Amino acid sequence: MRSGWGAPRCNVTTVHSRLANRLLRLAAAALVVGLAIFIYSRSSTAFFFNDDYNWLDQSWHVSVRNFFDLSRYAHFYRPVIELYFEWGLKHFQCDPVPFHWTSVGIHVITSGVLYLFAREIGMARPFAYLAALWFVVQSGPVEAVAWIGAITDLMPGLWYILTLWLFAAFLFRRRTYFYPLALLVFIVCLLTHESSATLPVMLAALDVILMPRGPVFTRDAILTRLRWYAPFAVLLVGYLAIAYVVNTRSYLVTEGHYRFGLHAGPKLLDYFVAILVWVRGPFQDVVLVAGIVLALVIGSPRVRFFMVWILVTLSPVLFFTWGIAAR
Repeated sequence: MRSGWGAPRCNVTTVHSRLANRLLRLAAAALVVGLAIFIYSRSSTAFFFNDDYNWLDQSWHVSVRNFFDLSRYAHFYRPVIELYFEWGLKHFQCDPVPFHWTSVGIHVITSGVLYLFAREIGMARPFAYLAALWFVVQSGPVEAVAWIGAITDLMPGLWYILTLWLFAAFLFRRRTYFYPLALLVFIVCLLTHESSATLPVMLAALDVILMPRGPVFTRDAILTRLRWYAPFAVLLVGYLAIAYVVNTRSYLVTEGHYRFGLHAGPKLLDYFVAILVWVRGPFQDVVLVAGIVLALVIGSPRVRFFMVWILVTLSPVLFFTWGIAAR
């Protein structure tokens, strides 16, 4: 009799455990969404500001055919942003509130993708959840979420992390359908913001630093990786050619607000100071640089990867001659 009753009791326990896990995950997700709504509820009533008007005005003239006419562009080449504002103007008219809540929704979705990426690279579920939760509530992305025009930073952030997650899933699971999805999102990211040009470097870092290693320099291994990265490289070269033609016309370049130079070094430290809530000074700078080097040299694979991620993604903005960008 005991053995006969054992299986049903075990099944009931399993069902209850699964139900409890689902409720816990639902509550955790609700906390993330609720905190995002609470944090950004007041900013959702703000009106359009500054660049918002430029994007809205430009959205009246959006045409896919015009995306192939580079003579129209004298600042940035961001077709996806143009399409977003065209869609927003069509559905939201001139009401800024839905634009604000759309930004909040994108921010929440990005935190969810960040959770998936953290899980994909081997982080424990609680740690991955805390990463997503911290991403939602930290002050760093506030300007990107609260300012409608900063969708130019918010949206590519989503595509960037989504590409990393899809490519990581391709690497670790060896499921081939993740690869074309990663390539597709990479294209969308390229057409959203120039910072996406750093993505192929991060894909390679993901492979080199976090992927369990087998023979690396065999002929088959090299050919395999060439096949993996060649499409990304070709797309990047094509995009950089377009970006060069368009961005060199921008006042940012022609007036000297963006130029290569040694000012990038101190600017990098300024960004790390802002990220770590640190202070500037000769001794503090030495400690900061030493910490970065030690993280890259003796850190765990994930620590090295995250440090490379910070350095690579900061690199495009280091050459602005003004202060650091909050978003």
